[in-house]
Amino acid sequence: MIYFLYGKDGIKSRKKLHELLDFAKKKRPDAEVFRLTSENWSEGRLEELLSSQGLFDQKYTVVLDNLFEKKDVKSFGLEKMPEMSESEQLFFMIESSVDAPSLKKIEKYAKQVQQFDLVENKREEKSIFS
Repeated sequence: MIYFLYGKDGIKSRKKLHELLDFAKKKRPDAEVFRLTSENWSEGRLEELLSSQGLFDQKYTVVLDNLFEKKDVKSFGLEKMPEMSESEQLFFMIESSVDAPSLKKIEKYAKQVQQFDLVENKREEKSIFS
């Protein structure tokens, strides 16, 4: 099951990610949480998480954090979308930006897609000289 969060407002998207993780923790209190970032990424690790089970609990949660910044990682992740969507494991994906073709494919497989864009604060500038 895939939950995809994206947008330029990193504060709101991370807040939503933590809300979802807290909810998942309540539903699966013994489930482990694995976080894959660009620093600890490997194709083998994702393959392992797709095919294995948790040590004490059969289910676990995987956070894929801004992996689409690298083209090869993005193409591999998109290729694995069908497997992630059919998995009993929870996959939370968070990205700062995503291109339209990738988003279309993600929307096809994700249970939830949510966008968090920055809201421009338009204040009237008042001049002290007017």
